[in-house]
Amino acid sequence: MKSGSSANIGNGRQNRKSKELGNERSPLVKVPYCDIDHSNDFHIAVYESTTKVMKVNYGTPKGIIRGSRLNVPVREAGDIKGMSKKSRLRAMETFNQIRMRFMELPVFMTGTYHHDFPVGRAEIKRDLDRFLRRVRKRWPDVEYFYRKEPQERGAPHFHFLFFFPKGKGIPPHIFCRQIKGEWMRIVGCWCRHCRKHNVDWRLMDSKKMTAIYVCKYVSKIKEVEVGGVSMGRAWGRSRGLPLDAYYECDISWGDWRELKDRVKEWLEGCGKRGVEYSDKLEYKLSFFVFIAVEESMALLADTLDPPWP
Repeated sequence: MKSGSSANIGNGRQNRKSKELGNERSPLVKVPYCDIDHSNDFHIAVYESTTKVMKVNYGTPKGIIRGSRLNVPVREAGDIKGMSKKSRLRAMETFNQIRMRFMELPVFMTGTYHHDFPVGRAEIKRDLDRFLRRVRKRWPDVEYFYRKEPQERGAPHFHFLFFFPKGKGIPPHIFCRQIKGEWMRIVGCWCRHCRKHNVDWRLMDSKKMTAIYVCKYVSKIKEVEVGGVSMGRAWGRSRGLPLDAYYECDISWGDWRELKDRVKEWLEGCGKRGVEYSDKLEYKLSFFVFIAVEESMALLADTLDPPWP
């Protein structure tokens, strides 16, 4: 009793002192769920080949969304050891946001080395940065998406997709002949083997063909190491690559529920993998699906009220 009473006296003194200093805590007010405005509970963003539905955080400034890139993890030197599943998913998500209809058909290029290849992480990054600087200097309008991986013999090699805006492209065979020379200058070897095998290129015939090539090389998950040394980040893109959404809006909880049911019906018609993902959506608030912008807008038109852009 004595110790308890002394503790109560101490707490009373602290409370009186806080009131004198004007630091009294305000009481916690519980607001009923029905009294909260739920018209903007979810945010929808429709991109070229993907659609995101995100739960908006309560009590955060407008524009900060759960799962957004604003909360970027703090990186340390050498902490990226390979391409994780999340990194692969972000790469596929980024590629499907590219506004392909405003770009010429891309050129796919693979650049590699012969005998003399860089081993250290800094050396590999130096060659990549030098090559991309030369490309941007010669073609200021070009944008790129790349994937970096080691070969079985331990040498690094790179897969590039080069994009030109509509009406600003050059003939593919001329571009590839010139960009092959830029890569050969980085490699520093002009032997017969290097001229024949160090650069391979192909013009993408369609958007579907581009997606197949990206899925083929991005889907590989393995340690990105050369000679036991980590190569660092496994993929990247240029900052000017158009990734803007075609349409964005906020929707209520009821509209989200109806839209989710429509998306699940659409997924169930896409085969076995679609059915598996549809089952996973049952317990997800935020989700995204790889769907063409035309089909996505058709689903939204059947679910939401106008106006439409």
